Amino acid sequence: MNLKLPASEPIHIINPLWDVSGGSEWEAIQLFNVLSRERKTTLWTEYTPDPLLAERYPISTVEPWKLKFPKTGTFIIVGVYFRVSKWVWWARPRRIIIVVNTDGHADWVRKKRFLSRFRWIPIETVHVGCMTPQSRDDDLTRRDISPIDIERFNVGNPDRHLSGTRFTVGRLSRDVPLKHHPDDPRFYRRLASQGATIRIMGGCVLSADLADMPGMELLAAGSEDAVSFLHGIDCFYYRTAPEWLETFGRVVLEAMACGLPVVCENRGGYREYIRHGVNGFLFENDDEALEIILRLKADPALRKHIGEAARKTVEQIYSTSHLTGLIEYYTR
Repeated sequence: MNLKLPASEPIHIINPLWDVSGGSEWEAIQLFNVLSRERKTTLWTEYTPDPLLAERYPISTVEPWKLKFPKTGTFIIVGVYFRVSKWVWWARPRRIIIVVNTDGHADWVRKKRFLSRFRWIPIETVHVGCMTPQSRDDDLTRRDISPIDIERFNVGNPDRHLSGTRFTVGRLSRDVPLKHHPDDPRFYRRLASQGATIRIMGGCVLSADLADMPGMELLAAGSEDAVSFLHGIDCFYYRTAPEWLETFGRVVLEAMACGLPVVCENRGGYREYIRHGVNGFLFENDDEALEIILRLKADPALRKHIGEAARKTVEQIYSTSHLTGLIEYYTR
């Protein structure tokens, strides 16, 4: 059994931190924001961090040849999709925690096998969302959600849905093909033909199909602050390529925290938190998505009602008790 972590013993959060639009990066950063208020906490990467993240946060780069790397304390490895090199074998951590936030079972197994050199330390696993591979060792497994500072994403103008005639559908993500469904360009054209304006941050990858479309704005990932972007739209739409499964879908919860009605494909970990027609919408195909969004376009009061319910949902999810439990787990 672990003893409570001494206040002098550091916590090290390890992640590539290479993409300002990456959900894993923001999970690592929010863990840092929370835990650094309780214990000495550092952010580490073996890669070149995103310049915007490096400008805003105290990120240290691993340099084994200079003996610059985490050495003692608690190591929190956020994600299983990146390589951790052999510098870690020279360290003497008291705890090692792997945060699994994708469905890459093989990556998780490889990461655990690589870290098994620490035979005196049981490797703990935190599974984010309801669709990550589950460990058979329940004593070393924690099921959790990706931490979000919901006050940062608080509702902007609560009456924005009731004013003006312009209706804007938006989404944001990393600017890679897997974050977009192959049918989305055709769907956006159908939506625009019905009078909707569409803004996609992280949508430059769609330029070949949509750059000429009236009412469409494609923005580079991270070109606007995520909160400002979300406060400027009326409805949040989200689905990904069939090859990409969102085990949690952090960005969907962020949109809900902004008081937005979300319209999402009925696939992914975010389904656990969306009650169709109550605090958001889930769809199976393009026709369903179009019908839902056009209903929201025609009914500002419905947009406001669903958005308010969405905000209440995230307030319940990210309660004080959840934050307390998160802190107690990582600092014990």
